[in-house]
Amino acid sequence: MNELEERVGLLQMSLGVYPRTKAEIRIIPDQTRYQNLARGRGAIVEFSEAFYSTRERRIYVRSIDQVPRNYGGLILHEYTHWLLDEVLVQAPLWLHEGLATQSGGQMGLERYYYYVRERFWGNRLDLFTLGHSYPQQREDWELYYVTSYFAVRYMRDNDPGAWKRFWEIVAANNRRGEKTNFNRAFEQAYHSNLYTFNQDFSAASRRQAWIYLITGFTSMLFAILPFLVIYARIRQKKKMKALPDLDLPVQPEAEISENRLQRQEENKEKYMSTNKKVMQTTSRILMVRPAKFEFNVETGVNNQFQQQGKQSGVHQKAVEEFDAFVKLLQDNDVEVIVMQDTEEPHTPDSVFPNNWFSSHNTGELVLYPMFAENRRAERKPEVLDLLRNKLKHEKVIDLTRWEKKNEFLEGTGSMIFDRERRIAYACRSQRTSDNVFEDFGSQMKYEYLLFDAIDKAGNPIYHTNVMMEVGSKLAVICLDVIKTEEEREKVVSKLKETGKIIVEITQDQMMHFAGNMIELKSRSGQPLMIMSQAAKDALTPEQVETISKYSKILAIELQTIETNGGGSARCMIAEIFVD
Repeated sequence: MNELEERVGLLQMSLGVYPRTKAEIRIIPDQTRYQNLARGRGAIVEFSEAFYSTRERRIYVRSIDQVPRNYGGLILHEYTHWLLDEVLVQAPLWLHEGLATQSGGQMGLERYYYYVRERFWGNRLDLFTLGHSYPQQREDWELYYVTSYFAVRYMRDNDPGAWKRFWEIVAANNRRGEKTNFNRAFEQAYHSNLYTFNQDFSAASRRQAWIYLITGFTSMLFAILPFLVIYARIRQKKKMKALPDLDLPVQPEAEISENRLQRQEENKEKYMSTNKKVMQTTSRILMVRPAKFEFNVETGVNNQFQQQGKQSGVHQKAVEEFDAFVKLLQDNDVEVIVMQDTEEPHTPDSVFPNNWFSSHNTGELVLYPMFAENRRAERKPEVLDLLRNKLKHEKVIDLTRWEKKNEFLEGTGSMIFDRERRIAYACRSQRTSDNVFEDFGSQMKYEYLLFDAIDKAGNPIYHTNVMMEVGSKLAVICLDVIKTEEEREKVVSKLKETGKIIVEITQDQMMHFAGNMIELKSRSGQPLMIMSQAAKDALTPEQVETISKYSKILAIELQTIETNGGGSARCMIAEIFVD
């Protein structure tokens, strides 16, 4: 037991975390009793030699005569589960199993070989989707333990400074007698999120597997190369002897060129026939029903549309507005995917999902860097799982790494898309960075048009989508806020060049969210212009008439969400373009 206590002390010292209570460990000498205790806790527990009960906060271990080797490591493995449960909430299962496998000294050479072999064969587990449950198939358990070990090692070794900051946050909260929310501490320490971590870890694992593969293959090739050369030479001599002496016809150069041109034309026709037609509007959207809507102090620093009023009853009123909005859209034959937000982690602006992702009918899902730290937590596992796996986006473009450099681009809040012509419009602000905008344009093959826009007080317009909307026929825009005549002319010229009919609005209309509208279509193809009642009331009869020529106007009361959230109808809608 002295050796075990020493190993426990080393574990606590390596993390800098010292729990305020002691773990209760029960050794069960009777096999039948142990099996009865383990029964009903899941197959992975029933086949184990020890387990930690989260409900009882107690460790159960078979007696030493039933465990062939590394008895101390087995207990330390379960102690690690207890320790993490004492200081963390919502810690992913891979952290538990990876750190427990590491501290228990349970990564032998055979497990390294097994992991590399499984990676070579393409067998992998998605830690992100298995963050809180074990694999269902028993044959995947070993791969899950080993993958978890490498994930923890990557979390530690890829950014040792962030690893240290993470445990310093945990230790500080533990000294105050508080548990630490894993997601918040991870984002605070790593300036990233679990989804990005999983993507980076998967890429690093593939690179490591290829390094092992190339090294092994090169060694084998050098060993057998002389024999291959000799064998090939013998085969060549035999074939040459067997060939008759024939005069081969020569194809004229002109015929060769003609054939080449014909193949190019065939390839071009094949590409054009398989290329999807890009549509400007969709009949399928995602909306997030808020769990705890309220004024967000972190976004209020640069959102001039937010007004902090009385918070009594704000959440309930916001939910009522949300539900009425969803019903209006569904009654007009729009497919609305509603995701219910969770109370933890607290995300007061989750009702505006369009800021952190965008969907594209060429198959991409783009994730964006967010200005406010508490908004980064909106990238929750259940929503990402829906977008990646159920809605089947073919490719993820992750721009969230820019958060580490304090540069941001908040989705279709920062950018207005002309999807048909692959043009993105954006006005600079603290939430819209030149560098990230250029990165988006480069990766998505979009032409990008950037300009400065300010309100009457000289403040930058925080999001482009409060001053501008581009639909299939119309462009609604507040030209007065564009800072210079040159930039104003550049935007107008591009809109006219692409055939848009411009509906110009004033700054006063913009402040009533008249620029924050979005064109959708019903499943039968009817164009719909979606806006708040405040936006519609701010429009002139002539503007309403122009818009109505091309789309049916749907307006909904959103005063609570607009006032406290600083966003309106367009901000609440995330378009889905994949089939």
